[in-house]
This record gives sequence, C-alpha cells and structure tokens, in this order.
Amino acid sequence: MMNTNNGGGGRGGKEVQLIQTIITMLTNHENPHNLQPFIPHLILPIIISILSWKPLHSHPTTLISFFKWFRIKAHFDYPHHSLHSHLLHSDHSIPKPILDTSLAAYVISQQPQLTFQIFNKMKRLHFRPNLLTCNTLLYDLVRSNSSHSLVLSRQVFKDVVKRGV
Repeated sequence: MMNTNNGGGGRGGKEVQLIQTIITMLTNHENPHNLQPFIPHLILPIIISILSWKPLHSHPTTLISFFKWFRIKAHFDYPHHSLHSHLLHSDHSIPKPILDTSLAAYVISQQPQLTFQIFNKMKRLHFRPNLLTCNTLLYDLVRSNSSHSLVLSRQVFKDVVKRGV
C-alpha cells in the first residue's frame, strides 16, 4: 500500500488520487509526455510525494525521465512553475533521494551549474553525499571543460574529502 502522507498531515482526496495516478503511470513506464494534463497541479509537495515513493527508487531511469520531462515542460508551458527554484529555495526539508535524482538529471542534461547548486543545497541540509553522487557531479563539472567548472570541481573534491566520502 502506498503512503501518500509526506509527514505533514493528511492530504486531500484529489491530491492523493493525483499522486496515485501519476505513480501508476510512472510504474507502468508510460511516456512522461502523457502526464502533460497534470502539470498545473504539480506543486512541490506533490512532486516530492511522487519522487519519494520508495518503489520508484528501484527505477532510477524512470525517476530521471520524469524529473527531466517535468523540468522542461513545466518551465516551457508554465514559466512561473520552476522546480529548480523550489528545490533550491524551499523551506521544507527535501528528501535526499529527490536531490540525488535531480542532480543526476542535471548531469544527463549537461547543466553543471545547476548540478553544483543542488550539491550545495545538499551540503546546507547536512546530507552526506554518496560516492556515486560525488563522482557524477565531478564528472559533469570536468566534462563541461571550462575554467570555472574546474574551480568548482576542486571545491567539490575538497568538500567530498572533508565530509569523509
């Protein structure tokens, strides 16, 4: 049974139904573009509930696909709906798997600056990054091959060593 209560009290019936519908579509590996009608209703707590559903964590490509699709489509169709802004500036505690997933999605999208911003958010929340997350971030920064990204790479490496990864 799916727990759609994200620690902050109960959810309304429509929100629970929306979350269950989207999770069902994702676990059935439907094309994320089929989720287009739901974009106006995907507020941060609902996105977090979807991305936090543990059975989806065994399908990282599905999570990354959903994240990338949402970030692109929501920004294009609803510019006021910025997932990245919510991830960075939310006062709510964002679960570590969501930040790991967003970091990986930005790497795949070849956006090292956004990847680095998510890494810094993880540091502010005192999340200890795992080795895969650190290697992924370093790979993305070095691959971008700019002098700025090399400086950031050194900073990430120092942070990683300091945190005992």
